[in-house]
Amino acid sequence: MKTLELFLYLAAMTHFGILTASAMAPRALDWKTHLRELPRMIRQLFWVYGVFIVVMIISFGILTLTHI
Repeated sequence: MKTLELFLYLAAMTHFGILTASAMAPRALDWKTHLRELPRMIRQLFWVYGVFIVVMIISFGILTLTHI
């Protein structure tokens, strides 16, 4: 395996590793309690942003793996 391919593989695995932190963030930061005080629209928007970030991380990981 060439050096560039190895680094790309490691980068893709790092993207998927970041998902672990993303999955733990809502519980670690107690989002349910803190978001309860916000208006419903802002609360939903916050969750949409979170889902968008997760989808982008997964997409970059898959894109990197498929183009090695």
